[in-house]
Amino acid sequence: MGPQLFARYADGTGLLADCPSSPTAGSELTQRARMVLEAACARVGWVYRSLEPPGAVRTANLRWLAGYRHPRHQGPSWLRSALAAVFAVPRPLGDGVALAGDPLQVLPALYHACGPGSWWRRSMNRSASRRCSAPAPPAAAAGMPLPWRRARWAR
Repeated sequence: MGPQLFARYADGTGLLADCPSSPTAGSELTQRARMVLEAACARVGWVYRSLEPPGAVRTANLRWLAGYRHPRHQGPSWLRSALAAVFAVPRPLGDGVALAGDPLQVLPALYHACGPGSWWRRSMNRSASRRCSAPAPPAAAAGMPLPWRRARWAR
């Protein structure tokens, strides 16, 4: 059996989600265990679902993003401060990256910040994805310079 996830609904009922590595994963014993789990969940008023594994493209993308968990991608302290300031208000990802500096330097640090246990998650105490969703505020949209923005180096 693969990893499982439990979620509680607002009405107090629950969901137990089984996350197998493939739709046909597991032996006959594993298949029977799933049936027992489903029956046990139904008995206590929970829902049991066996989720489909992610597709090959999504799996490859997640593996690629997971590589940014390494500390070498966190970036210098000024960049971490810039990211925290830019995404202190919700805004589209591309807009925030452009405000923070050179995308080749900013994106690896941002991908690192979105990972589990990152400085961003600890300091902001919120999901990074929630911070990258709303339109940019008027000052940023108008291209007004921000005081912490570091000048780009000469070519």
